[in-house]
Amino acid sequence: MLAGVWRRTVWVPFVVLCLVFFWEVLFGWAGEYRYFWDDFLEFTYPTRYFAASSIAAGEIPFWNPYVFAGMPFLADIQSAVLYPLNLALNLFVRDGHLGLVAVEALAAVHLMLAGCWMFLLVRRLGASVWGGWAGGITFMFSGFMVTHVIHLNILEVAVWLPLAFLFLHLAFTRCSLVHALAAGAVLAVAFLGGSPQISLLVYIGLGFFTLYMTGNEIRRTGCRVASWLKIPALGAAAVAFSLGLCLFQLLPSYELSRLSIRPELGYQQSVEASFPPWNLITLFIPHFFGGTGGGDFLSYWGVGRYYYFWEMCGYVGIVGLLMAWIGLRKSNRPYRGFLVGLLLISLLMAAGKYGGVHRLFFAVVPGYDRFRIPSRALILLVFSVSVLAGYGADVLVTGGRESLAPWFRRLAWRWAVFLVCVLAAGAVLFHFLGSGKVLRSGAPVDWDFFLSRAVPFMVFGVAGTVLLVLRGRGRLPDTVAGLLVVGLLVADLFVFGRSHNPGAISIERYYAPDSTVEVLRPGEGEPLFRVQTRAPGGVMLMRRNQGEINGVFNVDGYNQLKLSLYKTFDVGRDLKLDLLNVRYRIEQYQGNEFNLVEAPNYLPRVFLVPEARVAGSDEETLEWMKEEGFDPRRTVILQQGRDGSGPWTPGLSRVDVVSYRSNRIEVNARLDGPGILVFSEIYYPSWIAYVDGVRTPVLRADYALRAVRLEPGDHRVVLAYESAAFRNGLMLSGICLLAGIGCIFGRRRSGFQR
Repeated sequence: MLAGVWRRTVWVPFVVLCLVFFWEVLFGWAGEYRYFWDDFLEFTYPTRYFAASSIAAGEIPFWNPYVFAGMPFLADIQSAVLYPLNLALNLFVRDGHLGLVAVEALAAVHLMLAGCWMFLLVRRLGASVWGGWAGGITFMFSGFMVTHVIHLNILEVAVWLPLAFLFLHLAFTRCSLVHALAAGAVLAVAFLGGSPQISLLVYIGLGFFTLYMTGNEIRRTGCRVASWLKIPALGAAAVAFSLGLCLFQLLPSYELSRLSIRPELGYQQSVEASFPPWNLITLFIPHFFGGTGGGDFLSYWGVGRYYYFWEMCGYVGIVGLLMAWIGLRKSNRPYRGFLVGLLLISLLMAAGKYGGVHRLFFAVVPGYDRFRIPSRALILLVFSVSVLAGYGADVLVTGGRESLAPWFRRLAWRWAVFLVCVLAAGAVLFHFLGSGKVLRSGAPVDWDFFLSRAVPFMVFGVAGTVLLVLRGRGRLPDTVAGLLVVGLLVADLFVFGRSHNPGAISIERYYAPDSTVEVLRPGEGEPLFRVQTRAPGGVMLMRRNQGEINGVFNVDGYNQLKLSLYKTFDVGRDLKLDLLNVRYRIEQYQGNEFNLVEAPNYLPRVFLVPEARVAGSDEETLEWMKEEGFDPRRTVILQQGRDGSGPWTPGLSRVDVVSYRSNRIEVNARLDGPGILVFSEIYYPSWIAYVDGVRTPVLRADYALRAVRLEPGDHRVVLAYESAAFRNGLMLSGICLLAGIGCIFGRRRSGFQR
């Protein structure tokens, strides 16, 4: 009975530690709340808000009309609309509003899951409960995980790596297709989390594990192909199943990638935030170059911009490194060689332009050339060290005090010498790199700064040394040793990361719908219009994605996958804004002075044009539109179709927008002659038109807009977002799921199950 209670409570520490770690954010401290900052406020929260509120209202958000004059939403994989845990957010929508705490709690849940999955993996690999706790704590509170809490997409993918590894390990060791499909299902869930770069790194890590296990099988069985070929076959089955389950997301995302401004990167762009050799010191002194966080924004002085701090952060704790070394040297658990190899490869991958691996992967690995910031490969380093730390804690606590006592005493002295060497190397590096540098706050980088950053390293380094001495002298019972290891790991990682995420910016204040927002938001019965809230000089009247929260139609936003048509719509600022239905625009004067002005000639959201010309190319379209005298109210330039004009009297024709929703626009139009109905909406191939119930082609008009050709008379025109890529992907994913279920039920006849 006690054993059953013990097994049921081993998860509790991860829950408790997450609650303590995020206490100010989730519950406030002495009644005062703190808030996640940076991209969490600017991108993550607005994105999750729009998705959850739309789903709670009964609509899948395929299109986002509130940024960049409209762009695909579900197809943008960063939105992670269909990620299972994100779908739960709609349960917390009240009166169309999603509270910030619900999204922040989701980040905390993911850190807790990271610890739990790593615990299960380390236990499966043979370590004790103490080892499982040590590995889980090291992984969940590592620098990579904690500093990326503000990037929920990265977290939503990275936390699944240990569980995918666990199922793939079971598949290989048991020759089990069922477990391979389970690994594929986990990878599919992770992929939906919305960070394809981290997903690719996870696939690469598991690919190396597959190669390692294949090599082991070849050594064990010789050259009998039928024996060792099962390993790569199971790995391929896991990958294929995961991708098949995600086709409903993959196909729309691929379609968007071809039409966005970032279809691919050059090599020089891809090596941004490469991990330089001198940054190895941050694995021991994480704030050697200062730091950035909700309460420590101006202390970073290292290479690159302020966000390089978290992009290059692979800190796992001084105690974590000590435990990993013990695990490497004295544990008899499997895959230690593989974990060290993966650690080294991840460092070479993270090095980017400072090493040769990134260039090789950039040229060879499919999809690798689509991403920048190679230092994110540190996720594989953190994973490897966490497993080894679990092994080391297992050895220290349960490895036998008598037999290992002399080795612990020797290690204590070596560890102390190593700490002194690291501190000396850090001082030399600081002397050469920090000379003459200043913090972003303007303060000089001096030796007091270095010593203050080195204090945690010295404190926890000495604590680890004392622990080794006491264990070596046999003065610590196993339970006390386990508590000390776990306690030091928690203290070490909490001192590093607990202050990184909480900031002082209140979400209610940040996105407060003030009087300006009320002016910029179309009122009940008022014609629809858009606004421009960011001046060319950089001044912003609203937050970049605030329209998603306050219902303001904006031509600005914050998303690296905005449509190419919007970006290249170069017909002059005034004409572009008029065509995009911009009623209010911001004008910046000297310095940061600005004024909000109402445009006198802006065009309606939907309008009729009597005359059409067909251009032969995009360049010709832009050239015609830049001609003096071009009147978009009189003439529309089409990219396909035919020229046309007819007797048409504007006074006898009218357009009424009956309904305007994210995925559907309904319009009543009356014409006394043939004409073109132009929608001030960015063209995208998934939009379908129905005129009086009959499907009609949507024409690309005025370079970037949509249009429908109409005959004289009264018409009901409906524009609906109907993604063939999503529909086909959903069908193929369903077939893949059914095939997987069939394989599970037929596993006894598959030949893969022992």
